[in-house]
Amino acid sequence: MNLTTQKINDIIPDERTVEEISGKLGLNRKLVELLIMRGYDNVDAINVFLHPSIDNLYPPETMLSISLRTEYALCSVIRKPLRG
Repeated sequence: MNLTTQKINDIIPDERTVEEISGKLGLNRKLVELLIMRGYDNVDAINVFLHPSIDNLYPPETMLSISLRTEYALCSVIRKPLRG
């Protein structure tokens, strides 16, 4: 498998932070680096991301095109063509 990477921000994870979080959570260092680059920069934030609960989810109404997505899901269940 040939993987390529693409830089999406200018965050460079601090080695000490990566080591600390990796040790506390028992996670691979590369995974911790990726999570930090994605904005999950502390143990609590990473735990919430890796172990989501219903209390931490965004309200469904804030999702883009929620009404269309809901209609699509319902039509898929009852095998009915979509409008338009």
